[in-house]
Amino acid sequence: IVFVVAGLIFSRLIALILAVRQFKKTQNKITFSFSFIGLKKDFRIISIYGIHLLFGSLFFQIDSILLVSIKGEYEAGLYQALFRILTITLVIVDVLVGVSLPTLAKNYISEHDNCYKYGKVLFKIILSIGFAIAVILFSKGSDLVQLLLGINYIKIAPLMKYAAFIIFFRFLAEPFAMFLTIEGKQKIRMLIVVFVFILNLCLNLIFIPRYGIYAAIWVSLLSNAFAGILYIFFMLKILSFWFEKLWYVNLIGLTFIFYIFLDIMKFKTSLFLLPILLLLYLFIAYNICLSKSEKNILLNIAD
Repeated sequence: IVFVVAGLIFSRLIALILAVRQFKKTQNKITFSFSFIGLKKDFRIISIYGIHLLFGSLFFQIDSILLVSIKGEYEAGLYQALFRILTITLVIVDVLVGVSLPTLAKNYISEHDNCYKYGKVLFKIILSIGFAIAVILFSKGSDLVQLLLGINYIKIAPLMKYAAFIIFFRFLAEPFAMFLTIEGKQKIRMLIVVFVFILNLCLNLIFIPRYGIYAAIWVSLLSNAFAGILYIFFMLKILSFWFEKLWYVNLIGLTFIFYIFLDIMKFKTSLFLLPILLLLYLFIAYNICLSKSEKNILLNIAD
């Protein structure tokens, strides 16, 4: 649990530093003053974000707490080892979303239509990275467990395939969740997190006593998928725009080829070639998924 919390704090810290840097670029002089005017309204807004943060944090910890209470420290330790790997990968999407949020929010106010274009570029990048990570975990999950955690944790190797799908759903849905915040619909996002947390808690209480860590990972996958579906449902108006021109077909084809290469290679060979293959995958994805105008948008965001 400590490792997961530390990872989340670290990712938020990186996102905060990058977001402040980007914010300073987009804003001129800002003054601060203390006033009780509108305090009730401000408190209501802050409480929405606070509840979202609270239940979002509990969502990541409740299954481990229940595993300790119901099945003991051994199974909880195995499960937490798995989530160490997941936490490291989820830092990537947290940082990308965190650093992009100020720019997208600013453009939503001043250039409404451009904001969705910027979001589409970010979505393509996040989805490409998510596909790559998911394929690596799915194809080489067992080898990664032995390399990163040791042979004592080999029992969780089959769970890496479920973890791969969790990564996919998180990377797919996070941009839609971000736009709920940008459009002032944080209350909807909060309610989704609270509902999914309750669902997660109930299902874990039912199935963990019988199935242990397998129940925890199944429920986590179901909860993340359901949350993602709800995020997308409440942002359906941008779904067709973000998926127009069938760019995702090229990405799926590229991902399938990437999977085949990883699957046929022995782990010792793929371990050395993996960074090269990953960079090559992302380079090709960049060129086949982004149009020329979208590449220019990405350069403008970076500036």
